[in-house]
Amino acid sequence: MFNYPKNLYTDVRIETVMTTNIVIENDQLKANKSKREKGALIRIYDGRRWYYKASSEVEKLQEAIDEPNEQVMDMPIVKKLEVNKDTLMVFDGEAFLNTANDEKMALVKHCASLIDADEIKMWQSIYQDRRIVKDFYSSKGSELHFDTQSYAMCLRYVIEANGQSHGGSYDVMGQNFDQLLSISVKSQRILNISSMLFRLSRVCIQWLWHRVLQVCLLMKALAIRVNLILWWAMKRCLRNGSLAVR
Repeated sequence: MFNYPKNLYTDVRIETVMTTNIVIENDQLKANKSKREKGALIRIYDGRRWYYKASSEVEKLQEAIDEPNEQVMDMPIVKKLEVNKDTLMVFDGEAFLNTANDEKMALVKHCASLIDADEIKMWQSIYQDRRIVKDFYSSKGSELHFDTQSYAMCLRYVIEANGQSHGGSYDVMGQNFDQLLSISVKSQRILNISSMLFRLSRVCIQWLWHRVLQVCLLMKALAIRVNLILWWAMKRCLRNGSLAVR
């Protein structure tokens, strides 16, 4: 792919990244972006030191190779570098590229429609995906190609009741789009349980607080009675003592 000088060790790493980010917050579309970025890192060894160069202009990488050294391939550090050739594309790149933005947006809107509890005051429905294709070339003859891929769907929410708030989230991760479709039933269940537990916790806290107040009032009343009894007993003792002296 590249024309390497005979007297330099050179390797090139090229990375292509494709991402999508969709966010709906409280029924408002906050983000809907798809990006494709490509960049490269070049390493050059001249027998004495390493040189590095990063660039997003992949078509101009050939211009970064210069300053040859006739003995560089005999250097111990270069001899230890392995030569490998392989292609390992695990994921379906066509399916990633062919999943329309309308399908992704439909999933985000569907998840947003599950949020219907009155206690939920703020929420976000978030979709993200990422595909990375990596290529590696070296002047010793290595040539490697491989990919990684991930999808994520997230519901984030804040429940408020009686002046108290609780934040929660439910995430589904996968390596293909279809794995996110299971979020519907599960997220609805999580939201219902979170709202119910939050309401119950508020009721329990209120009940416990009332019981604590009742105990405190009872203890206060008991303390007053004890003080009255002690005062009466002390007064009686003093009176009996004064009579005895006489």
